[in-house]
Amino acid sequence: MRRLASIVIGILALAVSDGAADDKHGTVTTVSPSRDLSVPSSWAGEWRITTTYRRGDAGSVWAVDDVTDVIRAGEPLGLSALTRGGLAACTGSIRDRRLEASCSRQFIDALCHVETAVHVVLERDGEMLAGSGEATGTTTGDCGALPPGTTRATFELVGTRLGRDPGDPGRALVPLPMRFIVSVPLLTLVAVTPQVKPVIEDDCKDDGWQGFTTPAFKNQGQCIKFVHEQEKPR
Repeated sequence: MRRLASIVIGILALAVSDGAADDKHGTVTTVSPSRDLSVPSSWAGEWRITTTYRRGDAGSVWAVDDVTDVIRAGEPLGLSALTRGGLAACTGSIRDRRLEASCSRQFIDALCHVETAVHVVLERDGEMLAGSGEATGTTTGDCGALPPGTTRATFELVGTRLGRDPGDPGRALVPLPMRFIVSVPLLTLVAVTPQVKPVIEDDCKDDGWQGFTTPAFKNQGQCIKFVHEQEKPR
């Protein structure tokens, strides 16, 4: 029985810290388990964001989210969790007026081949924002519940900032994409793939070390040692 984990890749707003320079679009950051992305102060405040989802090449509308909630300066997006164990590769860049981000994943074994990708661009003009994106997935072979073929969805986002107040600082917020994606489980890409290697100590604990085969471990301590070795500068 294949050990499976669901990846849900969703992006609404990104910011970056360290990364490679891109003169046109700003700094590009590669997300990792130890490096997440955070929202800059220029995007903070209360926003009303409407997201329209369209199915396939026909472009027929299949869902609309219309949500009002806050975005806080410096809050993490939670994309780092998607990169644990090599589940997904994500990059993003942002300036005060432009956001662009992509996530992708490829899984291949003897029977199943899955490729998934999502890309989004968002432009902010003062108190307004507008953007669009695309999510695709291609499955070939015997992948269990995933039917073979290619799926494609597009989405458009339009937002208005209602105020600069980020709300009660004591209010616990769910991850940013989950706050603004309500009626549909996807801004999205969902793929079913195994976590191929441990990335943090928690991956090894509670007998988690037994689920890894490439590499395989004899005990929890060996698994944790592997995690620490991967964290060393190269």
